[in-house]
Amino acid sequence: MVVAILVSSFTSPASSIAVDNGRTADPAITVQLKYLGTNYEHSVFELAFLSSEETRFTVRIRDENDTVLFTDRLKGVSFIKKYLLNTDDLGKVFLYFEVTNNKTGEKVIYKVDRHIRVVENMVINRLK
Repeated sequence: MVVAILVSSFTSPASSIAVDNGRTADPAITVQLKYLGTNYEHSVFELAFLSSEETRFTVRIRDENDTVLFTDRLKGVSFIKKYLLNTDDLGKVFLYFEVTNNKTGEKVIYKVDRHIRVVENMVINRLK
């Protein structure tokens, strides 16, 4: 079975990342994943990295069957990487974003569970 997945990525400098109780997370691998919405029926995700020195990371996007859909190797101090995924081709599967600090070997794994629902709203207004 061949699964087509469109992955586009964009990099930009990051100025800050979420802070927990006034402290940043473990400095060895500070990364945060956000879902930004859709763009022409493709899901857009953002990975924000924050480190005090230049660090090399490996990002793997895989499905629930451990099939690696995309691998990205990154290097930088503080930056943001956006991913555009064609999730319609994947169907209803879990996705995993696995970020590894290449120097320390530490990993952060995010699980993405896609819920699709249809909402219909009816508005009735009395005119007279």
